[in-house]
Amino acid sequence: MIAIDYVKEQGWSKVWIECDSLLTLLAFPQEVIVPRKLRSQWCVCTKFCCNIQITLSHIYLERNVCADKLVKHTLFKIDLYI
Repeated sequence: MIAIDYVKEQGWSKVWIECDSLLTLLAFPQEVIVPRKLRSQWCVCTKFCCNIQITLSHIYLERNVCADKLVKHTLFKIDLYI
């Protein structure tokens, strides 16, 4: 949702979103699976997405090297504080 807000601020009309969460991608056509606390903001984002050209694709975490390293780095930092 933060990325969609950024797209809106930049005024972009074409967006390609890659995500390693299949559930997130499935939530676009079925907002029922979005948690209630996020649903109103999610609806605003999906309505905006109807007005732009958007491509959604699923990538496996192992192939998303940058995200994989970021997650591992974050988990390592959390372990240090516990």
